[in-house]
Amino acid sequence: QTAMEGEPGPVGVVVPYPMLIETALFDSGPYGACAVPFDALAFDRALGILGDGRLRVGIYAGVGCMDYGDSLTKVAELLQAPVATSVSGKGVMDECHPLAVGWGYGAHATRTAELAFQKVDVVLAIGVKYSEVSTGFYSIPPHRHHIHVDANAANLGQVVSPSVCVHSDAGVFLSKLLENEARLSRPACRPLTEAIARHKEAEAKEYARCYAAHGVDPMHFVLALRRATACDALTFTDVTVVEHLAAAAYQVSRPRTYFNPVDNQAMGWSIPAALGAQAVMPGRQVVTITGDGCLLMSAMELSTAAREGLPVKFFVLDDAAYTYMQILQKSAYRRTTATQLARLDYASLAKGLGLTHIELTPGDLEAKIRGILAMHGPVLTTVPVDIGKRPIRWIEAVRGRYTRELSTGQKVRFAARIGVRSIKLFKEND
Repeated sequence: QTAMEGEPGPVGVVVPYPMLIETALFDSGPYGACAVPFDALAFDRALGILGDGRLRVGIYAGVGCMDYGDSLTKVAELLQAPVATSVSGKGVMDECHPLAVGWGYGAHATRTAELAFQKVDVVLAIGVKYSEVSTGFYSIPPHRHHIHVDANAANLGQVVSPSVCVHSDAGVFLSKLLENEARLSRPACRPLTEAIARHKEAEAKEYARCYAAHGVDPMHFVLALRRATACDALTFTDVTVVEHLAAAAYQVSRPRTYFNPVDNQAMGWSIPAALGAQAVMPGRQVVTITGDGCLLMSAMELSTAAREGLPVKFFVLDDAAYTYMQILQKSAYRRTTATQLARLDYASLAKGLGLTHIELTPGDLEAKIRGILAMHGPVLTTVPVDIGKRPIRWIEAVRGRYTRELSTGQKVRFAARIGVRSIKLFKEND
């Protein structure tokens, strides 16, 4: 019950070891329904702002809305509000909806979301924590009004100073808004949806550009994987630079189908997470987008897939480097340290662990991925990738935010070091 109340989440139970040899007869009786928070006074204040038809509203939805997608969509249509999500919130609303703008709403987010929210007066944030990763190191643009709604009172106002904090379950809050339809209803805003469509089209063209000099462009892989998988496939991304490409370009239409280790950024988590998902949902497609560095953290768990007959399709992005670290280090230090990985014989690894191995080569990626998905049992697919100079909005935003927070002395030291290393040759990796 504790796990399900307020903000749902795991609960650690510590059992002192002497109790493991004790016996007891215990009957708790039936538990009551979980408490559902709702602050009526704060809701009325929020309703007053949202009911002002002169103010343009944008909705920022998180995982707290995951079970209330229909209500969220109706509220968005009622308010004619663009809807952005956190990374964990992808899927709370069909990302193909005319009002859906992708994830985030600042410089770190999709360009569509950033542009749409530049015209917003009120941000209505529902079921989001504003965590570091989902905000691009807190790269959050200011707005005239900010309404923060969350089932966990500890999350309210911790990162952004809101005009109104509403301690409420997301589902209750959304249903109460729908009860006030007459007060909130706005006429269809065709210029808004047309602008969103234009921005999405421009982004799609950028995603389609090839930046790879050799191997597979990882963005092209992400797009091909999305086209090849079922709409209800369970997709697990890992802690690679490609997680930010996937967050932007991998369109999600169903709730609880896209998973990313946002808060703790635990490398290698996608493999055991996918195994658990496949065991619980044996009839669903389950895929991972895992980096070669991430694979080093949990590769032996692949043996569990073979032993248990779990047909997870593991896609490993292989460039023999901690590319994420390289990108961050090069910009700050003009060199990299301890980022190169030893080459693995993936075919032998897969054979030894009892998996089929495939290497995905450039050209007709979608058809090749469909063939892999149709194969029986678990498959380890290596994807030789080259990210080239593809821009990563999340990294650029974080770099800008970090730089702004440096002291003058720190900026001088960084600039001097970069200047020297820009003209003096160093090994690519030391």
